[in-house]
Amino acid sequence: MTDLFPTGFFDRGVALAPDRLCLEYRDTRYTYGEAQVATWRVANALKARGVSAGDHIGVYSPNNATGFLSILAILRLGGVWVNLNCLNSVEETFHYLKKTEAQVLFLHNRFFPMLDDFRKACPEIRRFIGIDGQAPGLDFTFEQLLEEGEAAPPPPPDADPDRLASLFPTGGTTGDPKAVMFTNRMWTRMIKTYCATLASRKPPVHLLIAPMTHGGGGIAMSLMPLGASHIIMDGFDIDRVFSVIETRGVTHLFLPPTAIYQMLAHPDVQDKDYRSLEVIHTGSAPVPADRLREAVEVFGPVLAQTYGQSEAPLICTCFTPQEIARAIKNCPQRLKSCGRATDGVEIGIMDETGAILPTGERGEIVVKSDLVTPGYYHNPEATAQLQKNGWHRTGDVGYRDEDGFVYIVDRIKEMIISGGFNIFPAEIENAIMSHDAVQECAVVGVPDEKWGEAVKAVVTLRPGHSASEQQIIAHCKNLLGPVRTPKTVEFWDVLPKSAVGKILRREVRKTFWREADRAI
Repeated sequence: MTDLFPTGFFDRGVALAPDRLCLEYRDTRYTYGEAQVATWRVANALKARGVSAGDHIGVYSPNNATGFLSILAILRLGGVWVNLNCLNSVEETFHYLKKTEAQVLFLHNRFFPMLDDFRKACPEIRRFIGIDGQAPGLDFTFEQLLEEGEAAPPPPPDADPDRLASLFPTGGTTGDPKAVMFTNRMWTRMIKTYCATLASRKPPVHLLIAPMTHGGGGIAMSLMPLGASHIIMDGFDIDRVFSVIETRGVTHLFLPPTAIYQMLAHPDVQDKDYRSLEVIHTGSAPVPADRLREAVEVFGPVLAQTYGQSEAPLICTCFTPQEIARAIKNCPQRLKSCGRATDGVEIGIMDETGAILPTGERGEIVVKSDLVTPGYYHNPEATAQLQKNGWHRTGDVGYRDEDGFVYIVDRIKEMIISGGFNIFPAEIENAIMSHDAVQECAVVGVPDEKWGEAVKAVVTLRPGHSASEQQIIAHCKNLLGPVRTPKTVEFWDVLPKSAVGKILRREVRKTFWREADRAI
């Protein structure tokens, strides 16, 4: 049996427990055996209707079982899955479909009213498939494919480890998102590393809340060879999350830090039963040490942090639940880390000349691994910059300690230069987040005649808590000293976030630069 994604790893889950629940969304349930046959049928029917291995095929859908099966069927066929986040604007989606040269599109019924717009904006797409229903203008539906296709394994896709399997967008918060090429080799390394690093003591029950087209889906794929049951939600409903954990014995859960903060702020958080949990996995942004400690006190020793990005996905480093629990007890300073390099990953800290720096010195985090993308689709210039000096350049600033734990300081492009000092917003945000009254925050540089840029904090408060500007500033000064302490603090009800829950620091910054005659 091949290890290449998905026909190896998914089928391992089938062989392990064909009658175990694989996917559940509302009233729709598939066992592993049923899901396998469904992917066979859809892949065979697609081929019969003229869709070929190597075609670029998008899935535009919120979380649901049929959408997830569509992704698996595309990969079963040997198509290139074009990853689309349905929380992005339709205009962004049009642009990305054209950039990735998509030829076929699976479409959720939420977007059926826009079908004519899709056809006009993306004339290269030759087939539109309804995921969950029929509508005028669709070429056929998932149900039709399921009925037509032969219930037998289709010919296996090309087993070349460097074959293009997927195209994933970069975050897009710093400009036009690029299309990251995912190969079979990358999927194989990610899935094997995840299973080895965050394995379960029992058959996993995964609550899939984060977009299946982002980290949540990657984790679902990674748990399938263990025969995991995936309970799918199409949004973060905090009361339902608590209920499903308690009643369904959830073992694995992936959430961005902002969602974990919301759970911790819930008035009933201490009254719930979390005994089934083995891993609450978080990433996308560092969790401040005080919040990490609080989460472990509430949920138990189950918090895990990983570091990755679209170009080197999900699990370049891991701070395991066991390591976090030990750090709380014996080495609190280590709670600021995102963990150590995982198996098969080499991490360095590079200076501006391309030299690798020694322990403790700050520079750009760089990576070598089979996790790393070969580059951006049809963008050789950006690919060359990404791979400069023979390493994958993450664009993140950090350092390593003597035990190999990696600490992220900030993004290079979001550094504030104030009075000649280089100031990294994430360090200040971590200090602010340690204040009991703070729910979320963003730190940016704002125009200042004296300093060039002045440090400003924008804060949202926890429900039922209060704090003044002077109190936040005093709190920071005590922890950071005068240079990095914000000069001013504003309180907002809501901070802007990306489609996957990241706070958009750049959008906050724009608010204060609109009237300026410069951008830096």
